[in-house]
Amino acid sequence: AGALGLTALLSGTLDGAALEAEAHLQLGGAAPAVSASGSIKALAIDRARLDLPAGFESLRATLDARAAYESQSSPPRQTLTLDVRIAAPHLDGASQTELGAKVVALPAIAIDLLQRRIDLGAVSVDAPALTIALTDAGVVSPLPSAGGDAGGATWTLQSGAVDLRNGRIRVQRGSAPALSMAIASARWGGIAPGKPQPLSLRASLDGGGTIAVDGGLGIEPFDATFDVQANALPLPALTQTVQGLPLRLARGSADATLHITQREGQLRIRGQVRAQDVHTAPPNTQRPADVLAVNLVEADLAFDSTATPALDIASLKLSYPYVMVQRRRDGLFPYDLLDSAAPRDGTVAPSAAPTWRLRHLEVDNGKLEFVDNTLTPAFWTSVSHVGAQMKDLALPATTTGTFHLSGKRDEISPLEVDGTLSASGGAARAALRDASLESLNPYVAPLLGYAVTAGWLSLDVDAALAAARYDATARVVLSGVDVSQTGVDAIQQQSGVPLPIALSLIADPSGRIEMTLPLALDTKSGRFTLGSVVGQAVRSAIVGALTSPLRILGNLFGIRGAPHAFAVDPIPFAAGAGGLDGAGSARVAEIARLLQAHPGLLLIASPQITTADLAALGNTTFASPAARTLAAARATAIRAAFTTGENNAPLAPERLMLVAWMPPDDTVADGTPGVYVELQDQP
Repeated sequence: AGALGLTALLSGTLDGAALEAEAHLQLGGAAPAVSASGSIKALAIDRARLDLPAGFESLRATLDARAAYESQSSPPRQTLTLDVRIAAPHLDGASQTELGAKVVALPAIAIDLLQRRIDLGAVSVDAPALTIALTDAGVVSPLPSAGGDAGGATWTLQSGAVDLRNGRIRVQRGSAPALSMAIASARWGGIAPGKPQPLSLRASLDGGGTIAVDGGLGIEPFDATFDVQANALPLPALTQTVQGLPLRLARGSADATLHITQREGQLRIRGQVRAQDVHTAPPNTQRPADVLAVNLVEADLAFDSTATPALDIASLKLSYPYVMVQRRRDGLFPYDLLDSAAPRDGTVAPSAAPTWRLRHLEVDNGKLEFVDNTLTPAFWTSVSHVGAQMKDLALPATTTGTFHLSGKRDEISPLEVDGTLSASGGAARAALRDASLESLNPYVAPLLGYAVTAGWLSLDVDAALAAARYDATARVVLSGVDVSQTGVDAIQQQSGVPLPIALSLIADPSGRIEMTLPLALDTKSGRFTLGSVVGQAVRSAIVGALTSPLRILGNLFGIRGAPHAFAVDPIPFAAGAGGLDGAGSARVAEIARLLQAHPGLLLIASPQITTADLAALGNTTFASPAARTLAAARATAIRAAFTTGENNAPLAPERLMLVAWMPPDDTVADGTPGVYVELQDQP
């Protein structure tokens, strides 16, 4: 009945790798069959030796394996089972992606040769290393496709759970430094065609921060859904993978809660981001003051790689932002960063498609400093206590629905700005109240040949933007103006009327001067043009001289109204302390800068003792000697700080008036421990 059985043994080497094999053949009979088993150790493999699924560019590894093969004709069956240990595998994928590990163990691989199906079984990976690329088309991974082509037929690939330990992931974009993170633990349900499998990952970034990922990942087709919780991520490293940012970050950290999906070539991200202590790096190391900063950023955002715009920010709140605006002969920072994509001939590009949109912006307690380096010495001013709201901002077209900004120039003069900005232009309205004319001498004195020694400015401006030029009309109100000649009297040269007389001619009986002036600002060059102020002043003086001779004679003597007085933020002291700390010294330096810019102002200061001070002194009372001693110590510290040049704040003693502290009538005094500060006109 004639069945024939054969057994064969093999012992040898394959390319230097030890090989052992045993085969059993049953020939003839009702069900001929073949079975074989074997093992091999330390076999070097590459793509030439192993036909990998599509998606890999190259492969290198060392293989230890045990294999068992079975084949029978009835019912037809051809199976291969493998117990594989791969040492130091490394695979290269598209877009410079990589996949490697120290050891990969696959103890239960099952291959059905007739059905062309591979089941990798459970997979454990020691020290995996994965490099992912970010491209304009989305995320590129070196993981293989589950379907491949071999000899014109499709193989099906699947696996059991994949466990990773002691791993590392790198995320790169182009030539920028990669973002690298260590994997504390990771588990993926494996490859299952047409069905994403659960995935969880816990990782920490190089330089600090943690990431927790939970969701699902499918390979064929690629289908990823992740919920990401990130904490204390280092923003300088993180933003290196973001394309198109006009500035690099020098410091800052972020927390985020995100929901991420990618399927059919579409990447979507939705969530909330919170960033702290964010500072930009100067774009030019030769200009270290070109910086932006913000204490806290809170955003609710969405990203869709197939949408226009791709990034849609529903809300953005900036708390305590800081901007240093630098005017130079070659540009205006940071405006020239936002405008870098615009045509350099000054035309507007209305067809520029927005890449991101901001639906609502809120700014809380910001500060803006302006330095004009085209003047010698450089002109400085600031706008503090800045609040702002903006709707529907789109970039890079730089268009807005509406915006509103308010603040105080040099902590004294209220400022408000409202407007809109479209692709073809824009409009804005600004109002400034009670600004010191003396602080504007760097601009006024060269124009008129006179320095302002006293006076206040209120201003209403209506402006329109066309191309790269702002044209505006300013309604100016001047009060209490006194001047001192420093050069050639430009008014007298053109009209024969000296400037002091011209000012008196155009002032009303209360000493107010009202004018309407044309203004222009070239945003490309930073060139500022004051219109025909000279001609207008001369015409007004002539008309006044011809129509109101008695009024002219009266105004020549000048009229001064009541002094201006402005309370600014106090100088803080630690509770119970009579000496300045770092915060107090910084505040002294800020106030000194204001006084240098406004030489006509006096500094009025008075110690203020609060209930927090009393608690720090040992729960004493306002009438106690300890409270009076503390007030005297603070007064002494302030006098020394301002008049002896400490904290870079030299101030003439006659410009400082210290008011003695008086105990309050009640037993409660809230507020900040420190010294109350007020700026006043000199009498």
